[in-house]
Amino acid sequence: MRVRDQLIPPEVMVEMPSAPDLPSLTMKIEMRKEVPVCTEITIRAKEDGREVRTTDLRAVQLQDLLELIVTAVSSKIISAGPEGLVLGDNQGATTENFDAALATIRAARKGTRARITDDFLREVAETYRANVDGSPTKAVEEKYGVEYRTAARWVERARAKGYLPATTPGKRKA
Repeated sequence: MRVRDQLIPPEVMVEMPSAPDLPSLTMKIEMRKEVPVCTEITIRAKEDGREVRTTDLRAVQLQDLLELIVTAVSSKIISAGPEGLVLGDNQGATTENFDAALATIRAARKGTRARITDDFLREVAETYRANVDGSPTKAVEEKYGVEYRTAARWVERARAKGYLPATTPGKRKA
């Protein structure tokens, strides 16, 4: 899949090497809306190795791993014409190519966060109002696929902008 000047495989499955007694890590990366995202991660104890510990989870720098892996498996598009794409190697003889590819991947991923605009807050308020008899904040959470606290923060921002009326504790108003 093309992302700016990079060609990235639509799916990447990686098994990270580890010492014989340490847990192994497997990671699946997929392209969604032209953005590489981690869709699966597994940390598994080896048969004769030690158990998976909290320190193993803390050691996983998910974003850094994802960016480095995607950069390593992508190819720079040198030119595109009627005959197809001419690709180059991101690793190259210098780190310059790798760094440029990494910057492209980071820029693509940076756009994955929701933009908090007035239109967006109006949409949050609309979702909230449509579900005021049930669980309105939960409806916002589910619609946007975010944590409950993020949805609650968006509802508060919509309220502060005047898109939702002020409330009193225990009483919902939309």
